[in-house]
Amino acid sequence: MTRIDPSQVKLINKFQTWNDHFILLSDGTFYVFGEGKEAYKRCLVVEGRIDLHGDHFNFATYKFPVSLDGELEEIDTKFDPGRKISFFNEKTNGVYVASFSLSANKIKEIKNNTRGTPTHIRFLQRNSNELTIRSFDARTYYKGFIISKSINDFQDHSIQNQYDNDFQFFMRWDAFKSLPTDDWVITIYDNELMILEAHKTGYVVYTRDQRLGSNLEKRLGDINTYHQLMLMDPSKQVPTKNNWDNPSLKRLRH
Repeated sequence: MTRIDPSQVKLINKFQTWNDHFILLSDGTFYVFGEGKEAYKRCLVVEGRIDLHGDHFNFATYKFPVSLDGELEEIDTKFDPGRKISFFNEKTNGVYVASFSLSANKIKEIKNNTRGTPTHIRFLQRNSNELTIRSFDARTYYKGFIISKSINDFQDHSIQNQYDNDFQFFMRWDAFKSLPTDDWVITIYDNELMILEAHKTGYVVYTRDQRLGSNLEKRLGDINTYHQLMLMDPSKQVPTKNNWDNPSLKRLRH
C-alpha cells in the first residue's frame, strides 16, 4: 500500500478539478495533466512533490481525490504513465530563450487593473531590455487593429531590466488567473513552451503558446473559434486544437 503524508492531502487534492487522476513517480514527484472539464486547464500541466510512505515503484497512476488518511488508490488508464512522462520530458526539452520574474504583487496588479473580458495575456520583449505584458480580448483586438491602429482594447504592464533574447508568448487569460498566489520565475523556450516555477509552493507549471493558430495576427478566421484553442498534448510536436464542446474527446492514445 502506498500512502502520502495526511498533511499533504490538501496539497494534492487542489488539482482534482484538473483531471480524475495524477501520475506519481517513486521520488514523490507528481504530474497532473489538465484534461478535466474546466477547458482552460487543458493547456496546463502541473508538477509538484509529496512525501511518500510504503511501496516502491517507478511510475503509477492514482485516483483523485486522495482520501483524508493519505491512502492512494491506484487506477488503470488508457495510457502507460511511464510512456506518457517520457513523451512529456521529450517535448519539454527545448532551447532556452529568456527568463524573467513575476511577483505575486505584480500578478495581483495585472488581475486587478485588467478591464473587460480578456481572452489572452501576451508577454513581449523587444530590444532585450523591457518586458511588456498585455491583457486583451483576441476576438476583438486584432479585428480592431485592422480597422484602426489607435484602438484601446488592451492593458499594458511593463517590467524593466530584462536582459535576455527578444520573444513573444501568448497565454490564456483564465489559465493565467488560475496560477496559485506566489512569486514565479518564468522561462521561455524555443519549442513554444513556457515553464513557470513557484518560489513558495514549489509548483512547476508548464504551458504552450496559446495564440489562435500558428500566426494569430494573420488568421482572423480563427478568432471566431476561440473555444477551439490548443491542447497541451505532450505527444504532439506542436500545439493541437481540441474541441472544448466535447470534453470526453479521446486524447493521448500512444
